[in-house]
Amino acid sequence: MKRDWKAAAKTLSKMDAAHPEFKQTLRYYHRQLKRIIAAQGKMEGGEEFVSRYQSLFDEERLELQLGPDGVLLYTNSFGYVDQLRQADEDTLFLGYFQSITPVRGSNGKISATNNTRFRYADGKVESENNSFSRSSAGHEAADRYLLSGQYTEAEAAYREALAEYPDHFFLEDALEHLVCRKRLSPEDYAKQLEEVAGQYEERRFWV
Repeated sequence: MKRDWKAAAKTLSKMDAAHPEFKQTLRYYHRQLKRIIAAQGKMEGGEEFVSRYQSLFDEERLELQLGPDGVLLYTNSFGYVDQLRQADEDTLFLGYFQSITPVRGSNGKISATNNTRFRYADGKVESENNSFSRSSAGHEAADRYLLSGQYTEAEAAYREALAEYPDHFFLEDALEHLVCRKRLSPEDYAKQLEEVAGQYEERRFWV
C-alpha cells in the first residue's frame, strides 16, 4: 500500500522461501505486482467482472461491485464484503483464500467465472472449485415474469437474455419450462409440484 514496489518484491521473495506451501496462492501476488509495475502504479481494475453471479452447483450467489481500490466481492453464504485484488486482466483473487477467473462465451463476453477456494490444514493446501454463471437484466426480468405468471413477457425476456449470453444453457431449459407451464392447467402443475416435494439427502423441496 506504500507503493514501494521493490520492497514488495523483496517481501514476496522472502515469503516464497519461508512458505513454499503457499506457492499456489503467492503466485497471484507476483502477478499482481508485475501488473501494477507495468501500469505505472495503477492498482484499480476489474471493471469487466462487475455483475451478479449464480453458482451452477448450489444456491450460492456472488455480487462483484467496483470500490475505490478495485472490485469488491459479496457472497450470500458469508454475508460480508471483501476487497479483491487483480492479479492480471484475467484473474481476481482474495488473499490466500480464493481466485476468480473469467469464462468467455462464444461472443467474447464474460458469461461465467471459475472460482477456486483454498484451505490450509496440516501444512498442506487443498482447493475446491465452483462455477458461477453471470446474471443479466433480461434473465432477472424473465424470472420475475415467470413467477408472476406473465408467460409471454417471460419468454421474450428469456430470449433477450439468451441472445446476450448464448452459452447459458439454463436459459434454454427455462424456455422449455415455459412450454410446460403453458400446457399444464394450474391444478395439474400444482399436482406435479407436490409429487416432487420432499427430502433429498441434505436438501428439502416444498411447495
